[in-house]
Amino acid sequence: MNIAIVDDDCVYIKKMSKTVNKIYNDLSIIGCVDTYTDSYSFVDNMGKYHLILLDIDIPEVNGFELFQRINDKYGDSELPYVVFVSNKDGLVFNALSMLPFTFVRKINFDEDIGKIITTIYHRLETNKSAYVIRDGRDEICLSTRDIIYLSKQNNYVLFHTTNGVYKERTKMDIKEQTLPQTGFVRISKGCIINALYVYRVGANTIELKTGEILNIGEPYKKNIFKLTAR
Repeated sequence: MNIAIVDDDCVYIKKMSKTVNKIYNDLSIIGCVDTYTDSYSFVDNMGKYHLILLDIDIPEVNGFELFQRINDKYGDSELPYVVFVSNKDGLVFNALSMLPFTFVRKINFDEDIGKIITTIYHRLETNKSAYVIRDGRDEICLSTRDIIYLSKQNNYVLFHTTNGVYKERTKMDIKEQTLPQTGFVRISKGCIINALYVYRVGANTIELKTGEILNIGEPYKKNIFKLTAR
C-alpha cells in the first residue's frame, strides 16, 4: 500500500511520516510512504498512491483544489482514498462536504491515523481491489473494478479503464497470472476482459457494456464458460 503525505510544513510532515512508517513496521505493510511539500510535484505523481494524506492549507494549490483534481482524474474510482489533515477545526465541515474518506485534526493525528491506515489496508487486502502498473516512469494504482479490458500492442499491454487507457511494457501471460483470478477472463491471445463489463456473449464475439465488440480466440472459448456461469 502506497501513501502520499502532502503538507507544506516541513517539520510536521517529518513527524507524520515517522508516525506512518512506524505503523507500517508494526503491521508489516509493504509499500512506500512519500512526502510532498508542494502541490505541483505531488500532482505529477498522484496516480501511484492508494491513500493520500492531504493538508488543506497549502500555498499555490490548496487541499480542496487538489482533491477536486483527483476527483476529476479518477471520477468514481474507489482509489485513491483521500484523508484531509488540518489544524483548523473550522474547515472540517467544508472538508467533509467534499466526501473524502475522512478528516483528521493534526492535534489528533498520532491517535487517529493508525485506525485509518489499518481500515484501508484491510479493505484493500480483502477486496484485492488495488492493482499497480508501471506506465513509462510512472507507477499507476488502478482499482480492478475500473479495468474494462486489457489488449496487446506490440511489446505493451494496454489497460482500458473507466478513466482512460494506460500501457505497461509487459506480457499478457504475466498479466493473466497477476490479475485476480475471479472476474478476469482471457478471451484471446491478446485480450483479457473484466466480466463486470460484459453485456452480451456471442458465438465468436463478446460485446461490452461500453459498446465495444471483441473477438473470441478459438483456443480460449472454453474460458467463456466462466462468463456464462455467472
